[in-house]
Amino acid sequence: MASTKLQLKAKDVEIISPALKRKLNKKLEEAGIAFDKTYAEDNLDQSRVLKLRHRARSLSQQVISKQQDNLDALNLLGRIALDEGNLKLAGTFLDQGLSYHPDSASLLYSRAHLHLANQEYAIAASMFTKAELIAPKDTRARASLAYTKIKQGLYVEAFDEYSELIKLDPTDPHIRSKLFECIKHVQLDFYSKQIEEELINYLAFTQVDHNDLSGLITSLLIHKYDLINGSTPLDPQQLSKDILLNEALRKVQFHNPIMEEFLTACRQCILQESIAQQQIDRRFMNFLVSISLQCNNNEFVYAVSLTEEKVLTELQVIVTETVINKEWQNIDLEYPLLLLSMYCLLHNYNFRGHLLRKPMSFWSKTMQIVIEPHLYEPQKEAEIQNTIESLGSIKDLTSHIVGNQYEENPYPRWCALDYAVKTDYGQALVSELKGFTPPSFLHNQTIKVLVAGCGTGKHAIRVAAYFRNVEVTAIDLSRASLAYGKKMARENGVSNIEFIQADILNLSEFREKYHIIECSGVLHHMQDPVRGWRSLVDLLEPGGLLKIGLYSERAREVVNTARVLIRENQLTTSNEHIRIFRQAILDNLLDGDFSVIKQSKDFYNLSGCRDLLFHAKEYQFTPISIQAVLQELGLSFLGFVNLSSKIKSDFDLAFPKDEARTNLLNWESFETKHRDIFGNMFQFYCQLQTGTVRELR
Repeated sequence: MASTKLQLKAKDVEIISPALKRKLNKKLEEAGIAFDKTYAEDNLDQSRVLKLRHRARSLSQQVISKQQDNLDALNLLGRIALDEGNLKLAGTFLDQGLSYHPDSASLLYSRAHLHLANQEYAIAASMFTKAELIAPKDTRARASLAYTKIKQGLYVEAFDEYSELIKLDPTDPHIRSKLFECIKHVQLDFYSKQIEEELINYLAFTQVDHNDLSGLITSLLIHKYDLINGSTPLDPQQLSKDILLNEALRKVQFHNPIMEEFLTACRQCILQESIAQQQIDRRFMNFLVSISLQCNNNEFVYAVSLTEEKVLTELQVIVTETVINKEWQNIDLEYPLLLLSMYCLLHNYNFRGHLLRKPMSFWSKTMQIVIEPHLYEPQKEAEIQNTIESLGSIKDLTSHIVGNQYEENPYPRWCALDYAVKTDYGQALVSELKGFTPPSFLHNQTIKVLVAGCGTGKHAIRVAAYFRNVEVTAIDLSRASLAYGKKMARENGVSNIEFIQADILNLSEFREKYHIIECSGVLHHMQDPVRGWRSLVDLLEPGGLLKIGLYSERAREVVNTARVLIRENQLTTSNEHIRIFRQAILDNLLDGDFSVIKQSKDFYNLSGCRDLLFHAKEYQFTPISIQAVLQELGLSFLGFVNLSSKIKSDFDLAFPKDEARTNLLNWESFETKHRDIFGNMFQFYCQLQTGTVRELR
């Protein structure tokens, strides 16, 4: 429905009979059920979604034809248009409804979401507030107001709101997810017992990414144990009783130099005491297991002293000699294996075959907690590798080198997929790209998405899980990375995704065409990024969209400085050299300011640090160089995404005439003055100029 004329004024509303009212209410009930099914039913194909929307729209229009001021019909028609990304049509219905019913909480709520989609956050917040005042028992408006504060960058205020909302309904997965999104941006400058108890509860939540709690937990523990001053003595027995610390060590990856120094010292203390006693003190066994799991999460990135290395070599000999004896029992290996597990993945030792012959039931409950991620999970990934389909051979030399890096260090390592309400891809684009009207195929058919260079699959799985109308193909050079992604897709019940080993340069062998191609953090690792980019363009459907992620030359200046030092010191990509260089940065032994690197989460795990500082190949870009490539490939720039509210508002102030934020010359000027704004890469959408291009509303 392209447009609808709603001319009737409030004073002209006709009174309808009770019989007709009952008939209209029945139609509205059926319409509401049909529309709700587009969200409630799992694994709906797009044809089913279209039929349900058509029925909801048709029934609502029938009601409007008899009662043009019907609040529920106008609201539903507005919601359907909003769902399809047609913001102009949605506004027509909702504004007409509000002209008749200015104090309708449901209409205000829907209209506020329309302002939210238009990035008009202040107006959206005002409307959500008004809707909440009219219907205080309905928490939807309050939750949406809290979400609007996130979009405004008001994270502390949003955190306060969600902290209260989660008490009203601690099982709501949406509130849990948004609470965690706020927490990512919140830290404490004091110790709070109340917040500690809340964090313990949050660590028990499901359908969340517990890593979002890392910063808040870190700041709380630093103040609890006065780690800045180092005045609290190391007491592994006491630390073993700390519920928050141990749960966090098992579920959260810490990204803080102070915490790393503390945990490294704790690990060394436990090793020394255990060797001295020739056994592990049961009073700190819980803490030992927690450190083992934390080190497994960060891929054993912490530095190891020469004394520790000597002890670990001796422990390895003990295990090797023990497993040669076919009569060995679990108790014979618990002591050395647990200590070794704090320093290296047990699956990486030569004796793993002997351990894998034993079933899980062979081990004690304590050992099972460690053995599962250390031994059986890596073995599961190794077996999945054999099931990965390959598309041709990898012939390009740089592709070989880069592929080998990710075979050795699959990146990124991740553990959880957080919750998100399923939505249409087109609707998500509308909320990101100001003034963008998505191509019709984004809401009237199943969308084929290619994620080119998916790594370990987190983003590709998110696309498959979070959008209602997609089929995802995920490709990568590394079979090890793909196996991890395939394993995680299975564990999260995501089936509309296929993993294939392939080189972007060989995509001409693909017979499929794609509506959306996402390629983030990949092209800049190729010998010829433009050649790779062109191969992606060739796979686009007419009007198809590309989402590209590239490193910023200005934002990576400190990384370039670090790489010069790596070359000058002739460091390799071995784990030992990565740890040595990291420790030099942590101990401030290098000339220069590396504080930005120490703030990077990638710095705190081995594969991330290698990707950040030791990568085999990397190109960097500026807005101007991006514009040159877009022109060469015949692509139009649709806009940057994943920008903070502050960056967008500052850009709008600097360039008020560039309402869509699509002038790359303006972005060149803006980045020159704000050199770190693209520290997480340029991420943007572009589109073939010969296809269906963007339309400004």
